Amino acid sequence: MNEKEISDLTFLKIMIKKYWTILLLLIIGIIIAIIGAMFTLYYVIYNLEIGNGGTATLGEFSLGDLILWCLWVILWEVLVILIPLIIYICIIGGLWWRKLPQEDKDEIKSRKKREEKQIEKYGGGAGALGFFIFIVFLIIVHLDDNLFEPFNNIPYIYWIGAYLMAALWIFVIIGIPITILGLCYLRKKLKDI
Repeated sequence: MNEKEISDLTFLKIMIKKYWTILLLLIIGIIIAIIGAMFTLYYVIYNLEIGNGGTATLGEFSLGDLILWCLWVILWEVLVILIPLIIYICIIGGLWWRKLPQEDKDEIKSRKKREEKQIEKYGGGAGALGFFIFIVFLIIVHLDDNLFEPFNNIPYIYWIGAYLMAALWIFVIIGIPITILGLCYLRKKLKDI
């Protein structure tokens, strides 16, 4: 590690230690938004005429129905979840920025300018989570004895529910231990400052 990386890491630790409540509020807001997005999805599915309120099978959909269904779901997710989340983050961020001391503001601005000069590309590895969710999805469908059932025999809400349940299990099984380990690691590192 060079000196800049160490100083960036130290600066991040100091900022987290000083403003841990803001970070906690943001994390709570994002968790509530994720839970709300799942409930909104179920609500929209059960109340849309397209797909007969979740009782239609995949064989009853046309391409136009599928496009309209996706547009309705996206519209409701944006209206009910995304816009309030953006407003919440802006309010929390604005209040934090107003209370932030001038020397911290200057340091953040100078670091941002340095980071803009350095362009780094990240990628790869993001498909692993999707793969694990798909494997758990297959296990759930198999346990329900629907692995070899034709699509036309099962309402589409079952497939969506099974996929969301798989995502939930992955986040519970992997997310809780990672969160606990991350918090322990963060606590240990913040004590070093």
